[in-house]
This record gives sequence, C-alpha cells and structure tokens, in this order.
Amino acid sequence: TPTLCGVIPAASSNAAALGLAARTMASHLSDGAPFWGEAGISFNPVSKQPVSFEGMLWRGDVASGATHYRAHMAFMAAADLAAAARAREQLEGLIRSTGFREFYDANSGAGVGAGATAGFTWPALVLDMIED
Repeated sequence: TPTLCGVIPAASSNAAALGLAARTMASHLSDGAPFWGEAGISFNPVSKQPVSFEGMLWRGDVASGATHYRAHMAFMAAADLAAAARAREQLEGLIRSTGFREFYDANSGAGVGAGATAGFTWPALVLDMIED
C-alpha cells in the first residue's frame, strides 16, 4: 500500500527534473486522488471503510497535522501553491471544528486520539504552513 511518506520524495527537485513529481502528485494528491478524504489528507489511501479508533490510528482513513504538513511540503516543492493553500485551509478547518487533536477522521473530520481535553501539538504545524 502506498503511504503519504512515499509522496514526499517524489516531489523532490530530483524527481521534478525527471518529470516524476508532477505525475506522482497528480495520481496521489489531486482532487479525488487516493489520499484526499472529504475532510482531510490521509496517511494511507482513503477507503471510506469504518475506522477502528481502538487500533493504530495511522491505518485507515485518518488525517493528522503531520500528514497535512507533509502534503503541504510536497505541494510547495512541486510549486502547486493552490493545493498547498487547500491543505493548510483544510487543517485550519479541522482545528476550528474539533480542536487540536492527535488525529481526525479524513471523511467526517471528527477529532480522534489524544487531545480531547488538553489539545495535541501536531496540528500546530499549521502555523509553519501559514508562514509558507
């Protein structure tokens, strides 16, 4: 199964020189591509199957601040500023609706994992995304 971590190297300058970055971004992170859920960017391809939040949350349709940040970095490296802004705005929306949570359901946007009472730090990466 591809993961979002595999997309980051594909957006590097070396991959761009080979034409790989644009193809990888188009096939994995464009609208309707496997990693874009209705509410967030998932670490794994979105399957729209029910997520078991009792297990490892990196599996299934789960988005996190770190995942959005990685996608944002890939979009910036590929000079796709519109998609980078969309990833940032999407994370901002998740924070506004659910707070600083460890994870979010990529389809519903519901906050899951740690952070229900005290918050969680990964979503704060959105501050660096705003700076970009």
